[in-house]
Amino acid sequence: LIEDKEGGNSTFNSTQGGDVMSGFGLYPSMKNLQNQILILQSRNQVAKTLEELDFEVSYYKDEVFGTREVYTEVPFVVIPDLSKLQPLGVTFLVTTYSDSTIRIESEMPQDGIVCYSYLTGKTAAGKGDIKLDRKVRFGETIDGPGYSFALVPREGVPLHGHVKDNTWLFSFNSREGLLGQLTGRISLTTMAREASMVSLSIETDCPAKAQLFLDKHLDMYLQRTLDKKNQFANNTIKFIDRQLTSIADSLSLTEKTLQNFKKNNQVVDLSFQAQQLFAQTKDLGNQKAELKIKDEYYKYLLEYLARNREAGDLLAPSVMGITDPLLNNLVIQINNMAEQKI
Repeated sequence: LIEDKEGGNSTFNSTQGGDVMSGFGLYPSMKNLQNQILILQSRNQVAKTLEELDFEVSYYKDEVFGTREVYTEVPFVVIPDLSKLQPLGVTFLVTTYSDSTIRIESEMPQDGIVCYSYLTGKTAAGKGDIKLDRKVRFGETIDGPGYSFALVPREGVPLHGHVKDNTWLFSFNSREGLLGQLTGRISLTTMAREASMVSLSIETDCPAKAQLFLDKHLDMYLQRTLDKKNQFANNTIKFIDRQLTSIADSLSLTEKTLQNFKKNNQVVDLSFQAQQLFAQTKDLGNQKAELKIKDEYYKYLLEYLARNREAGDLLAPSVMGITDPLLNNLVIQINNMAEQKI
């Protein structure tokens, strides 16, 4: 469910004048829905999801009709040494035995090896073939030129003694490669016309892995929305705090000036006319404070634009009591375009 911006759980609430968006041919809720769909499908959002998942290794089962990608049913987990290079394109065959030993073999790709660094995200040409065929035990480091990893038992998945049913394959993935694959497979469709509910799906031959990805992807999307709300609220609070400090200093100075005036002129009670003048002075002081706040906002707006910031957290003029429909509309447009620029 994509929250309407007019609702209380939106990133930008109604004080930002979301209703002006109807002039662009879409109701605010529909425009927000389209923006959020783009965000959910964006490479940037998918990349944040992948950072929270251990998809560096893909697991496969060799079946009658070819290999099939699997995930939770594999009885072991590959732990790559992220500080060292790992080979892309190489397929490793693993056979597990009931005595906790493992036979591991390697199959070379036809177009050569590419070595990948998980720390830098860079690739380099491999130096020769990887020829691996030996027996090891769980937890033992398996390393050589261009590879370094260990295999540990997966909790809750039993080891079987039958070689036929217990041969698996795995290969390493680059983050950029995963990003390209998953971004292209995500599909979002609206559940009904003018509804703000969408169906999120992904095309894959490994349902368990897909479910894990979609759950985490939605978690990260909700976290992003929460972070945007908090960022907007914090910026508003900081701006108001600065203005309150300035007004408090001004009031303190005015009070001190009044007290000195009474003391120097031995004034105990002001006359009616003097009270009127004092009230007028107080009113003018309030107007001056309001104008100062508006002036501070305009300076804040100029500074924001000068820095070419793209966070999409620009405070709306209406928050600071500036009722200029055109300016309010322009600020809304800036925030919305920043939202779309992923």
